[in-house]
Amino acid sequence: MTVLELYRRFYKETGDPVAASNLVVAHMLRDEPLTVSEAAAKLKCSEKKVYRMCKAGQLTSQHIGRSIRITPESLDRYLRNSETTDEFDD
Repeated sequence: MTVLELYRRFYKETGDPVAASNLVVAHMLRDEPLTVSEAAAKLKCSEKKVYRMCKAGQLTSQHIGRSIRITPESLDRYLRNSETTDEFDD
């Protein structure tokens, strides 16, 4: 979905151009990929554990040069699954 489509959708829902713009910005920031350090902080585990999870395919990640970025959707999915299976160990 493009930025303009998001704006139109939020404007239609709110009727307020400022609120629609703020929602678009919030939506865009929410989807920004996380660093390994940020993901580890959210998961309350070590960075080493996050690297292992990426390698095992438990978290969807992207390599950007020598850096790894984890998608927020992947992190959310993992957290939802870990709540039901209680397989969260460091």
